[in-house]
Amino acid sequence: MRRFYIYLFVIISSLVIGSCSKDEDMVPEVDAPEVDIYPIELFFSIEKYGSCILDSSFVANNGITATFRNKTYNLKPENKTKMAAPDFKGFLYTTFPGTSKDVLYFGQIDASKNIDNENLIITWNNKPQIITINHKIIWDKSSLLPKIEQTFFYDGKSYTRWQVINLTE
Repeated sequence: MRRFYIYLFVIISSLVIGSCSKDEDMVPEVDAPEVDIYPIELFFSIEKYGSCILDSSFVANNGITATFRNKTYNLKPENKTKMAAPDFKGFLYTTFPGTSKDVLYFGQIDASKNIDNENLIITWNNKPQIITINHKIIWDKSSLLPKIEQTFFYDGKSYTRWQVINLTE
């Protein structure tokens, strides 16, 4: 009989403890993790009258810079040996992945936190071009997976990840 009461006590205790906890307590915190899940990378071409004019001589003669979060980056040639490194590479003159198209590259920007309407300014010949960056992480508590909304705006047009932003001269 004593064994029956012990089992009954364990069962009732488990039910009471389980019913006191909220559903929210059963789901772990899902704030943005410390890792850079989806780094932000931007690719640009420079066009005049609908044709790309970005080449090595244009890059050499136009003093191209990028300014983000009050820091200015000078354009530099890509270091091919470090392309796979998941870190901030800066502002590079390179080719678009998988193609031979010359592009300007800025990144990788830490994407573990939301970015709301921050400007990246690309300047050449004292002509600033403003690109607005929006990046939002939405955590789905049921699946514990993030949904990423990433949009860039330039000259009234919207661009998404892996689209080349066509800057105009």
